[in-house]
Amino acid sequence: TYALVSFLCFLSLHAQAQSWTNHTYTYDSSDHPYGYMRHECGATLLDIDGEPVGVLIGGRGSNRKAIYYHPRNAYVDVADTKAPYEIHHVQAVTWRDSIAIIGMGFEGGYPNETPSENILAYYYKSQTFSTLKTVPSARLRGSAMSIIDGDWVYYFCGIKEGHTGGWVSWVDRYNLSTGVWEQLA
Repeated sequence: TYALVSFLCFLSLHAQAQSWTNHTYTYDSSDHPYGYMRHECGATLLDIDGEPVGVLIGGRGSNRKAIYYHPRNAYVDVADTKAPYEIHHVQAVTWRDSIAIIGMGFEGGYPNETPSENILAYYYKSQTFSTLKTVPSARLRGSAMSIIDGDWVYYFCGIKEGHTGGWVSWVDRYNLSTGVWEQLA
């Protein structure tokens, strides 16, 4: 719960320091030849050369390349680097400024998506993916909330049966350094 409270406090403080502006945008594929629009992807921030850079990762369909968004309003398409399979309804977290983790997502089409059994890592410097851990079969679910505290990624709630049911209130954590998975109360 400490990690969740810390995360919520961070969001509250961050939101107070920001001013929000509403924008209206009509998607035109000719504006974005690399398909920057995403459907149910993960997002995180990385510090690259002292700049906060947004990363969109995963998503439905074949449009699952990692995309960087620089503060200078420039998108960077990352060659043909794609998640090894379609994975969506994911959360991404940044660890040690070099790895974006995709966890507890779904594979397959609506409405009977299957929870992904893998925790994936994306290494932005080499533009490669790897599988870090297989999620214990009894704890598989997608659309789980993920936050990071040190080396631990905490997974909150989720859905076992895609959009058809199986909502759970589980909390688990995974240690990125040791590979230890723990089921929490």
